[in-house]
This record gives sequence, structure tokens and C-alpha cells, in this order.
Amino acid sequence: MKTSMISRTWRGTIAIAMALTAASSIMGAVPTIAASKTGDNVDITINKKDGLDLNGLHQNTGVEMDEFKNQDPVNGAGFTVYDVTEYFYDAFDGTNGEDLYEKLKDEWSTILAGNADKIKAGKQQMTADGGQTTFKDLPIQVEYNKVLRNAVYVIAETTTVENMTPALPMVVALPVYMPGSKTEVNKNIQLYPKNYGVDKVLLDTKGDPVDEENNPLYDFEVGKVLTYRVKYVIPEDIGKLNTAETAALYSQFAVKDAMTEVGTTFRKISSVKIGDDDVMSKFGPEAAGVTLTKEESSENAAWWQMDYDMSNDSMRTRLEEEAGNTLVVEYQVVINENAVPDTKINNDFVVSFNRDGKPISQTDDGPNITTGGYKFKKVDSTTNEKLPGAKFKIQKAGTELYAKFVGTWEAPTSIEWVSKGEATEVESNSDGHIILQGLEHGNYVLVETAPPDGYVNPVNPDTTFTVKEGSYTVTELPQIKNTPNTPGKLPLTGGIGLITLVVVGGALMGASALKKKED
Repeated sequence: MKTSMISRTWRGTIAIAMALTAASSIMGAVPTIAASKTGDNVDITINKKDGLDLNGLHQNTGVEMDEFKNQDPVNGAGFTVYDVTEYFYDAFDGTNGEDLYEKLKDEWSTILAGNADKIKAGKQQMTADGGQTTFKDLPIQVEYNKVLRNAVYVIAETTTVENMTPALPMVVALPVYMPGSKTEVNKNIQLYPKNYGVDKVLLDTKGDPVDEENNPLYDFEVGKVLTYRVKYVIPEDIGKLNTAETAALYSQFAVKDAMTEVGTTFRKISSVKIGDDDVMSKFGPEAAGVTLTKEESSENAAWWQMDYDMSNDSMRTRLEEEAGNTLVVEYQVVINENAVPDTKINNDFVVSFNRDGKPISQTDDGPNITTGGYKFKKVDSTTNEKLPGAKFKIQKAGTELYAKFVGTWEAPTSIEWVSKGEATEVESNSDGHIILQGLEHGNYVLVETAPPDGYVNPVNPDTTFTVKEGSYTVTELPQIKNTPNTPGKLPLTGGIGLITLVVVGGALMGASALKKKED
């Protein structure tokens, strides 16, 4: 998921190139724009570029960006500025800026439909002379409840150039500072709008997106089911004919997700929605005109693809009815037995179109995922010789739960946490190694339940260990030692001398007894 530049308090930041989608609520009356003091205005220049060859989303910085210099300029695109300051501050409590930003995205279509004329901050302007147009003297602050507050604007493409998809609406929260500065206000903001993008997130157990920005790696136990959510826009012109008016404008519309490494299995598409509406029957894998293909073998990197048949009249009609809306798809993968601990698995989600003979693709990825593991070596306490055949059970530290490995313990398909008696017994192999895979990061105890043949149990059979990033790939394995079970015996200090001593001693004892009898 691409991150925004909007701060959690919405002060002194800029957020752009993020998709704004439809929802249900309607914005109230718009604020009156107060007369600004001298120097309290900014200019915003739109630099419209052809982004068909520039894959992915590129975060605007507010200044000129080198990556767009070689992209062809697009003239004739129309843009309009909308003031959404009151919408924001009506619900802003000082800490919920990020949540309001998400809400603004979700409700943008409804806000625009009900209030387009009211919230316009000026007339539509067209790009020209190198794909540019400049909105001059936009107030940094506007009046809200008789108090000047920092302004929040949406800049949307309201006229789309033929043969191109619309650019993403852009959210700008003023003031914007120059890169690297917290005090120097950018009075000449440069924005680079681009085609509609896609958004992909990994969901946590509560169904919320994980914090990918602060935690780029997530660990899971083998057998765990992961849910991803992707969003992609149905093009607004999906129902039109091509330039020659001989066929549909779009000949291809497909979505594909592919993992980068072996270790997961695609499970199912669990939901397809537009807003709160379930549209699985229209656009899900079982819908007429939809074809789902997927990787069948767990020994290969997982992938799935869903194609919308643009030659199917029913499918085109359904898409046209939802043109401009965002499809929200949730799907599941499971960590499988082929996942290699400490290997980072990523995945790319791609939306592909062919519009009037021109291929268009949009891509987003998720955070890295992994599973953990640990290795030990069982050795003789005196010789360090490897010891096969030692038996153990795995305990979750601080609990009375032990691992029951489903499948084989060497490559389990899942793990159940049960009582000690029900748990799986693992064993050191011919090299003396105990190799554990498929564990999530955390603390565990290796409990020795039976020593190797010819050895005694250690005084302390418990070995605590921590599974974390890199714990499986260490080269020096921690050792667990056993002492040989050698029978006890008395030392011999010359065998024949002992026999002589016994014989002589016996003789002396006999002589003594005889003398006493005579007496």
C-alpha cells in the first residue's frame, strides 16, 4: 500500500495520488472563504503527464519531480478545485486526521454529487502549453465557525482527454512546506496527476489494514489464513465504443495477484463489494462473464487471476452500471508447508486494461510476510559427537500449550496447540539436528522427553529459545548436550594381588579359628 503525506493532525502536509471512492454521507454547508492577509495565498500548478508508461503511484513532493520530465505532456485535460475544509473540521477532534482522510476518500463521489457547485473554489481550468495549468491565489486559511483554519482542498480532473483514464483526485492540506523544512511555506506547489491507481493492504485479525509504514514485515505460523483487500476502479468510460465505433472501447479488463516466493496457497475470494453493497454475484469468480484461474500446486509461488469478459454483453452492461465506482475485493491465502523460514514473501497486485488497443496496467504490493523457525544440534557432552534419536516436545513459553504438528513435524501444514500428552514428539536426525519450521515469532521451550540410546536425561530437560527474524538461518547452531549412561565400577589395582590377598586372608582366618578350638 502506498503511504500518504498527510500527517495525523493534517497540519503542514500534502496528500496526493490516492484514490477517492464513493460512500454514503453528505457534506454540510461549505465555509465562507475569508479574505487572506498579504502573502497568505498559494499557487498550485497542475503538470498533466501521460502516465501509461510510468507504472505504480508516485508520491508528489510539491516541487518539480525528475521522474516526470521524460513523460509526454497532456493538453486539454480539465481540473477543478473544491474546498472541503468544513467537511474536515466538522469531524476533526485533533487526533483523527488519518481516519477523516480515509472517510473523505470513501465519501468523495457523494460529496461531489450533492455539493459540486457549492464547494467549487473556482472555475474549471484546462491544461495547455506543456500540460500545465495554474490555480492562482488559493487561500491558505478559510473561515470556519468565525475562526480562520488551515484550508483543505480536493483537485479533481473534471474533463478527461480522449483515450486516457481520469487522473486521481488530489487532496491538498495547507500550508505545504518545502521538502526538508518545517517552516518555509511552499507558495508555488507543483502537482503531477496520474491515472487511477490501485490499493492493496493486508488485514489484521480485526479486519483492519496492518501498519505497513512502520512494520514492513509480518510473521505467521504455518497454516494461518491471511486476508488481503484490494481496491480498483471501474473506468468511467468502460461502456463506450472504440474510436472507430466498431467494438467495445475496452477489450481487456483483468486483475491478477502473484506471490514472489513459494510458501503460500491461494484459498478463495471471500468478498466483492462496491461500498457496502455485496456484488459477488455480479463481479465475483462465479459470475457470468468472469473467469478465475489460479496456481494449483503448493510447490510453486501462488497466483490467481480474474478476467472480465469484455466480449460478453451482460458483463459490459454490469460494468457500465458501476462505471467510476471502486471494486473492493477480499481474498485469502494460507501459509503452506513449503514456506521457508526467514524468507520474505511479497506479492504484486496488477489491474490490466486494454483501452482502444493501448495496454494499461496499475500495480500495488503488500507488506512482506514470513514464517519462522529454529535449529538445534544434539551432541555428546564430552566428545561433541552428534546424537540422533533424542526426543522432544515444543512448548509455548509461559503456557501449558504444546505443539501438535499436522502433517509431518518436519514440514507441517498447520500447528495445533494442545496438552503435553497430545503433543507431537520431534526427534534429532542422523546429523543430530532438531529442525523446527512454521513457527511464528515468539518464545518457546524445547522439552526433552527421551534421551538418545545410551545416554541419561539432562538435569534440566528444558531449553528456552526465541524465534525471530534470522533465527532459522544462523550458521552456528546452539548445542544440547547429553552425558553417556556408563555403569559404575570399582578400580582394580593389580588383579593377581587381589586374589592372593583373598586367599591369604582366608588362610589366616582359618588358622586363627583352629587355634581357638585347641585352646
